[in-house]
Amino acid sequence: MRHTWRAWCLHAAVTGLLVCGGGVIPLVAQDAKQQETAGDAAQKQDDEKPATLREQYQTLIGEFNKSMAEYRQAMQNEELTAEERKALAETMPKIADYAAKIKELVAAEPAGDVALDAYLFLAGNTRNGPVYEEAVEAIFTHFAQSERLSDLGRFAMAGTPKGDALLERIIEVTPHDSVKGKTMFNIANFLSSRDDEASEKRCVELLQTIQEKYADVDLGRGRKLGDRVPGMLFAIQNLKIGKVAPDIEGNDIDEVSFKLSDYRGKVVVLDFWGDW
Repeated sequence: MRHTWRAWCLHAAVTGLLVCGGGVIPLVAQDAKQQETAGDAAQKQDDEKPATLREQYQTLIGEFNKSMAEYRQAMQNEELTAEERKALAETMPKIADYAAKIKELVAAEPAGDVALDAYLFLAGNTRNGPVYEEAVEAIFTHFAQSERLSDLGRFAMAGTPKGDALLERIIEVTPHDSVKGKTMFNIANFLSSRDDEASEKRCVELLQTIQEKYADVDLGRGRKLGDRVPGMLFAIQNLKIGKVAPDIEGNDIDEVSFKLSDYRGKVVVLDFWGDW
C-alpha cells in the first residue's frame, strides 16, 4: 500500500497534477495564481509609495495648466456678455496662487533639478513682481554655475533697467561660454530693434564679440551661434531705415543689365515675390 501511494505521488509530479482534498489542481494553474497574487501585492505596494518630488511638482503644474486651459476655453465663448467676460477674467488662474505651494515643495531639495525647473517656471510666467524676484534670487543662489542659467535670460525684460541688469549679471557670474554667448545674443537681438545710435553701436559690439569668442556655441540641430551673426550684422548695418540700400545687380525683363545705384536720387519700388 505504501509503495502504491509513492507511485501515485510520483505520477502526479510527472503529469503536473497536485491532489488536494479529493480535487486535482494543475501545477501550471497554481503557478499562475501565485504570480497573479504576487503581481497584485507589488502593484499595491507601488500604489502605496509616496509620490516623488518630481511627481508632486508635475501634479501641481498639471493642475495649473488644466485650470488655464479651462479658463481659456471659457473665454472663447462668443455668447458671453461684457459683464460675464469681466467676471470670468477675475477667475483666471494666477501663478502667485501656486507659487507658495511650489516653493514649499522644492524647499526639501533647493539645489535639485526639480527646484531649478520650478524657479524657471515661476520666473517665466511672472516676469515681474515678488514671485519673479524670489525665483531669480533662488536661481542665482543655487544654480549660478549651471548652464541652464541662460534659460533665465530668455525671461528678462530687455530694455528695462531690471532686465538689462539681470542679463549683465548672468554674463558676469556664469563660467560657461555657452551661457555668455546666448545671453549676449539675447541682448543684441533686443537692441537690433531700436533705432538710436547708441543701441546700434552696442548691438554691433556684442555681435562681433560673439563671432570672435562664442561662434561655436551649439544651438542644437547642427546650428551654431556664429551662424546667426552675419545675417543680423548685415541687416543692422545695411537694411535699417535711413541706411543706404545695398547695391543690386541684375537684368531687366529685356535682359538689359542694371544696378540699383543707377537709380539713386529717383523713386524706386522693389517688388519681391515668389511662386511655390
